Amino acid sequence: MKRIAAISIALLAALNAHGKDEKSSSDGLCSSVSTTAAEIMKARQNGVAMSKLIDLFKKDDAAIFRRLTISAYESPRYSTESMQEKSVQDFENKAFLDCYKAMNSK
Repeated sequence: MKRIAAISIALLAALNAHGKDEKSSSDGLCSSVSTTAAEIMKARQNGVAMSKLIDLFKKDDAAIFRRLTISAYESPRYSTESMQEKSVQDFENKAFLDCYKAMNSK
C-alpha cells in the first residue's frame, strides 16, 4: 500500500508540473509528459492496478495521461529489474519523442 501511495504522489506531482510547464516551451511540456510516462511505467512494472492510475487522471485535461496509462498497460510486465528499468526508460523516451514531434509539427 505504501508503494501505491508513493507512486500516486509522484504521479500527481508530475501532473501538477505539467500544468505549470504547459505555458512554457514544448521542451518543458514534453519533459513533464515524459516524466509522468516514466512514473506510469514504473507503476505498471511494479504491479499497480491500471484502474488505480486511471482514477488519478479523471480531470478532462489529463486525457494524455490516461492514454499513456493505456499504452503502458499494453506493454509487457517484466520480472527482472534490468528489464523493468529498460522498459521505463524506453517508454519515457518514446513519450518525449511523440510529444516533441506533435508540438513541433505545427
